[in-house]
Amino acid sequence: MCRGDRPEAKEKCDELERTLKSSFNLNAFTFPDYGIKPYPKVGKRYSHVTYYVYQDEKAFEQIGTVLNAYADSTNIGDSDAVYLSVKNWKNRGFYSWTNVDNKDDR
Repeated sequence: MCRGDRPEAKEKCDELERTLKSSFNLNAFTFPDYGIKPYPKVGKRYSHVTYYVYQDEKAFEQIGTVLNAYADSTNIGDSDAVYLSVKNWKNRGFYSWTNVDNKDDR
């Protein structure tokens, strides 16, 4: 999930998404028309949510490592007002603004 208050949020989101798609065998998941998607768009803030199916828990761990490395290399933080995160179906996530694995996010 990507969101941000500044125009460069979309650019950072797109770049991270390209990196993850080229590094992992991710398959996009599309909800049926009658399904309800979590994480609705909030206000005028840029928000981009894409759902992917990954191979296994090890792949998710590696995706989190890539997110953290990307956040470090691009200096994403609270001051940038760009927020990148990945969460799995167990509600475990990695977040650019904390740059830590949140194992207790359940």
